[in-house]
Amino acid sequence: MDLRPICLLAGLATAMTLASPASGGEGEIPAADRVPLTAEQRRWLEENQPLRLCVDPDWLPFEAIDRRGRHVGMGADFMDLMTARAGIETELLETEDWPETLQRARQGDCDVLPLAMETSGRAEFLNFTEPYLETPSVIATLDSRGHISDLSKVSHLPLGIMRDFSFVEIYREQYPGINLVEVDSYEDGVAGVQSGQLFGMLGNMASIGYAIQQMRAPNVKISGRIDGDSRLSVATRKDEPMLAEVFEAAVASLSPRDRQEIINAWYQVQFEEGRNYTLFAGALAVMVLIFLAGLFWGYRLRTVNLGLEQANRKLTELTRKDSLTGLYNRAYLDVRLSHALAHCRRNRSLLSVAMLDLDHFKQINDSLGHAFGDQCLRRVSDLLREYFQRATETVARYGGEEFVVLCEENHAEQFIAQLERFRLMVASEPVAFEGQSTFLTVSIGLWSAVPGSGDSALDCLLRADAALYEAKHQGRNRLIIRRGTPRGLFGRGRKA
Repeated sequence: MDLRPICLLAGLATAMTLASPASGGEGEIPAADRVPLTAEQRRWLEENQPLRLCVDPDWLPFEAIDRRGRHVGMGADFMDLMTARAGIETELLETEDWPETLQRARQGDCDVLPLAMETSGRAEFLNFTEPYLETPSVIATLDSRGHISDLSKVSHLPLGIMRDFSFVEIYREQYPGINLVEVDSYEDGVAGVQSGQLFGMLGNMASIGYAIQQMRAPNVKISGRIDGDSRLSVATRKDEPMLAEVFEAAVASLSPRDRQEIINAWYQVQFEEGRNYTLFAGALAVMVLIFLAGLFWGYRLRTVNLGLEQANRKLTELTRKDSLTGLYNRAYLDVRLSHALAHCRRNRSLLSVAMLDLDHFKQINDSLGHAFGDQCLRRVSDLLREYFQRATETVARYGGEEFVVLCEENHAEQFIAQLERFRLMVASEPVAFEGQSTFLTVSIGLWSAVPGSGDSALDCLLRADAALYEAKHQGRNRLIIRRGTPRGLFGRGRKA
């Protein structure tokens, strides 16, 4: 029985109740009471309502905007409770993503953000209440990885993190040179861990646990707690200090029971008082003991099975890599391209597919031998690894003397410039092997577009292949670029 989901939910229910306003237990305000605002504060609300509410549209279980345009999640429940008690009216200002939300807040378009973490950069344009929700920061990796408690030991490896989230700024200050790869969703981060593009995904335990659960990713686990818990506050516009006072009072009205009930609603962990709460605590203690016992026996088994695990990892690597070049093989490329296509289609972002072919490779094999030809393939592969090593790029040997490079990002011009630099580098130095040498050139066909709903992985490859055919037809040793989904470009009978 896998105890991680049980321990995860229990840990979340416990850890996420830690952030409590300084008002203390004796001064807790009953849920039925309204927030005690001054006459001046109420007058300000009357003159400025409704308040414009800006949220993260895709951050469950914390908050999101559903298909009907409604604010949902824990943040929505907390905001509903606070605004009802304070007599506040709000209207939702929809944004596409969290970076846009922050940009709108910086421009003064947003009055209130229900869930935001204070950073020095954000404090320039937002005020923050006392934190009212706290959740641990963790790292998720493949199940085969060991326990991680020190982020500095893996900071050189590619680590996913949500784009424009507070810890991007914080971790770059704490760990200079950290290899952060910003992703658009926790699901994208977990998928990157599964595919091997990312060593780990950083974030709060609630969001990562939710993503693992929603994606049904049994080979991804939470591998350890890391520095920097998420301490979430209500953020209000900087130029309205009265608004900050109103929400400070609203946050102070939240009792521990209020917070626990909302958390439970999203994690289905029952909050009970008195005798039943004691029973729950006892059950939780038993689960912790079972979990610790599992860790002990897991360690014993890990020691015994270390050789088997290493063999399995080697076997997995063999199924994904080309034996001659060490690049990903065509089978893995098909999987990566399907994931990339879905990701770019979902996020309306560019997908670039470059197909490369060594010019006159048959003549090289015929005149200098197949061993020399293999050396040429290894030389090109080494350069591909050197020039295309970002987390958004995937390099594979497609077959024979053909290679494919995928790029998932909106900065296509940078990718094009790198392809051109790579092409020139291939041609600049001869390949030498066993006393023989020759110069190489490559032809490149690039297709780049935001994929549509009808586009398949095969379509993407065929469009890149058509551009490659045109590069060959125009004299080789060149890069031909095609954008969009033109018809009639699928090449046939490409020259060597």
